[in-house]
Amino acid sequence: MATIIHFEDHGQDFLDWTVSADGTVIDVNPFQLSIWGGNQVLGLDTLQPGDKVHFISKHDGEARFIRYPVERIETVQESNINL
Repeated sequence: MATIIHFEDHGQDFLDWTVSADGTVIDVNPFQLSIWGGNQVLGLDTLQPGDKVHFISKHDGEARFIRYPVERIETVQESNINL
């Protein structure tokens, strides 16, 4: 299973992240996969609308939060993801 995290739209260049079962960001829409892909989401199993995503940066290993709140969360079969 994979999780799609939909962010509130505040004019940023990404609106959702697709995250694999192990917490790795595997797709970003509509833009910035090269920036966010490969980061590791923390606490995915407890993430709720209104929360801010906590992740480990692939660039420097630091834990950070995304400033944009989660709008909704959706669970999908990884085989249904068009990467």
